Amino acid sequence: MDVVYQPIRSTTWAVASAPTATSGGNVIPLAAGTIEKRLPLLERAVSPGLQSRSRAVAHATAALQLGLVVRSVHYKPGAAETSSRGYTTS
Repeated sequence: MDVVYQPIRSTTWAVASAPTATSGGNVIPLAAGTIEKRLPLLERAVSPGLQSRSRAVAHATAALQLGLVVRSVHYKPGAAETSSRGYTTS
């Protein structure tokens, strides 16, 4: 049986391709960061299984494997979306 518990942190970002106005009236300059999003993820997996081997004839071997994989990936919504300069782009 395999058991996997893997916390993951990912960061994505974007840069302005032109001066961009924010909802607060500020302007994000060309090539400045517009959005930086930190994504906390959690992956879990359980893989139980059975294996059987037998020797049917002199040098021949037969094998049978039966298994199941259960996987769960959880994303925590509400991650902050702010620029590296503190602009809010909502």
